[in-house]
Amino acid sequence: ESKFSFSLEFFDSNLFILREIKTSTVVTSDYENTKKNSIFFQDIIEFSLPPGKYKLKTNLLVEGIDNQIEIPTSDLVIDTLKSKKINSPIFVEKSKLNSNETFLLNFSNSIPLSSDDYEMIIRVSDTSITKLQYVITQSEKQILKDSTTNYKKGGIIFSNKVKSISVSINDKNFEQNIFIISNFSKLLSEGKADLEIFYNDKKEKFPINIVWINKPNVLNNPEYSIRLLSYIDDDEVVKDLLFTSEEKYYEGLSEYWNSKYPTNGIKFNYAMNEYYSRADYAIEHYSSLNSFDGAENDHGRIYITYGKPTSVERNYSEKNEIMEIWNYEKLGRNFIFKDTSGTGKFILVQ
Repeated sequence: ESKFSFSLEFFDSNLFILREIKTSTVVTSDYENTKKNSIFFQDIIEFSLPPGKYKLKTNLLVEGIDNQIEIPTSDLVIDTLKSKKINSPIFVEKSKLNSNETFLLNFSNSIPLSSDDYEMIIRVSDTSITKLQYVITQSEKQILKDSTTNYKKGGIIFSNKVKSISVSINDKNFEQNIFIISNFSKLLSEGKADLEIFYNDKKEKFPINIVWINKPNVLNNPEYSIRLLSYIDDDEVVKDLLFTSEEKYYEGLSEYWNSKYPTNGIKFNYAMNEYYSRADYAIEHYSSLNSFDGAENDHGRIYITYGKPTSVERNYSEKNEIMEIWNYEKLGRNFIFKDTSGTGKFILVQ
């Protein structure tokens, strides 16, 4: 449990204008959740300012920590909704059939790399616009080109639910055309993309940032990640991937997984994520005291190759030896490890 306060301070040039503070408590019953970027607390802070340019300073004060955690000052431009015909897209979870409510994808203005379907909401102030054409490009390649007439009249309402920020369309108090665009998120790779919207011979361009949430840490070292493929593939495959320039290691690694375990056009590869998440686990739990060799020793090699065992049995002998038996029920086999020195260095013996 952690109590905290989050404050927003608005400045017009260097003149202080307004401060808003939200105080709350975040709670989890599982310590492992504190390591996951996909699990987070979220809330809404409402404020009212006239249109204009402002400096926004944000601070996080956590109970038990003496110093405030300062977030870099950012520029903020406040416009009326009608000042722009096309407003910035809002990314949300895919709404359920016949539902007027969905939930905000709140990942620091980014959308997750995922196999899930997401939607984007485009608010159009000019209600005479009833059709949008759109193009999404990434790495100078056209990912998607389509058009939509799928819209509702109304305005966007944000509400704070127990675990999520609800996004719904209010069709009584606002006069906008709210367009819903689907079937794009699975096509996007990790990195930056651009959304171009065309209407009445005009164009608006918006950036999209796609982030691999909880990306395995080991993938930050593509060369090492390629070498770990030796557990599941031939040494020649590893050599071929390492024969290219270092700048292309990660690209080659991604191509390897997409060819070995095809995802039918979806850019998020479950097999790649699972394999290197296992490597992260092995490094954290099976490394020796003075090294990060958990992915390279026998414990780590078996864990990375086969995953978490169904059960683990540990026995001790009078000679200070420790024996572990890992049972994989679905594979119908056991792996036996022995630590003869009592130092935690296990060797695969059977």
